[in-house]
Amino acid sequence: MEYKDYYKILGVSKTATTDEIKKAYRKLVKKYHPDTGEEGSKDSGKFQEVSEAYEVLKDEEKRKKYDAFGSNANFGSGSQFDPSQYGYHVEYSGNAGDFSDFFNMIFGSGAGFGASGFGFGTNQRQQQTRHEVEATANISVYEAYHGTQRMLDLNGESITVKIPAGIRTGQSVRLKSKGVSVKIKVDDDNKYKLIDGTLNMNLGIAPYEAVLGGKVSFAAIDGSTVTVNIKAGTQSGQKLKIPKKGFKDTKGNVGDLIVNITIMAPTSPTKEEIELYKELQKLHSV
Repeated sequence: MEYKDYYKILGVSKTATTDEIKKAYRKLVKKYHPDTGEEGSKDSGKFQEVSEAYEVLKDEEKRKKYDAFGSNANFGSGSQFDPSQYGYHVEYSGNAGDFSDFFNMIFGSGAGFGASGFGFGTNQRQQQTRHEVEATANISVYEAYHGTQRMLDLNGESITVKIPAGIRTGQSVRLKSKGVSVKIKVDDDNKYKLIDGTLNMNLGIAPYEAVLGGKVSFAAIDGSTVTVNIKAGTQSGQKLKIPKKGFKDTKGNVGDLIVNITIMAPTSPTKEEIELYKELQKLHSV
């Protein structure tokens, strides 16, 4: 199927106002209309193409949908493409009296026609899966748990996408009124990681806590304080399971939290600490 550059057909820029579009259309109608056009320029095919372009660009909603499709696919005028690759299934009409199959693909055979004066024949048939512009938003595990929002720039329009709490990688937020589907990717960080939907958290403990054991408190992702018992002789890489302190999905179901223990050596030890470590070194060298 051939991509139609409606802006180029009317000879206007993509930022043209409604008045500029209307003015360009009227000028082309005078030139190409099969009945009243200028001598030597009468062309029913060209007039139909101009009418189709005007039908889309004069209508705010149609124009937004057309712009979104073109921006997402990054087509140039006259580009050939396979509709099935963009979520469409089209039965081509082959009816020269109707608007193009490209128009029908985007807007459906039931789309209204105002100033153009054209309609679809009764034999026009089309099956269409509505196309949505797909975008991707990367968020942190913390944002996925609590919910967040992102600003999406769509053809010069800034859209606020509200991302609900409990969303996971692969799920999408749909803005039906804008024809946009935002696919979410939850990124791991130094503290939190989602593994098969289970929340994993890194907890650093001091060497003396690992050797002697004791109670260690930390802030959970829900903001509460959790206290765990560290056994004497704990090693880096050991795990603790905390029930009902993990990730909460969009339905409110809360999973378990897996705490990964990491023994953290002091990066700036005091003189006293250095002396103590030297004493330990002497003990181990005997």
